[in-house]
Amino acid sequence: MKIGFIGGANDGIVINAANGLDTYKLEWHYKAEKHCEEQPSLGLNGPEYDYYNLLILRKNKEAKLFYVLTTMDKEAIADKINEYWEHSTSVGYDFDE
Repeated sequence: MKIGFIGGANDGIVINAANGLDTYKLEWHYKAEKHCEEQPSLGLNGPEYDYYNLLILRKNKEAKLFYVLTTMDKEAIADKINEYWEHSTSVGYDFDE
């Protein structure tokens, strides 16, 4: 099972069960450390984080799980979904007409 990230420091990253993801204990909220290569840390500040929520996103009557940056609005998610749709495994289908 694959789950893609949308937005933030983990944008475009995929995690999957083959790499140790425990699909029975998925986190509803995920914290990822930001990669700040442009500004080296002097040790005065702690690391900065991006926060993600596990969401079920639907497209063309198919549902997939994604970790989505909490600060993204619906329009920003819609802009990214086509690019990242194949980064996650399908978790369901909608057969309603």
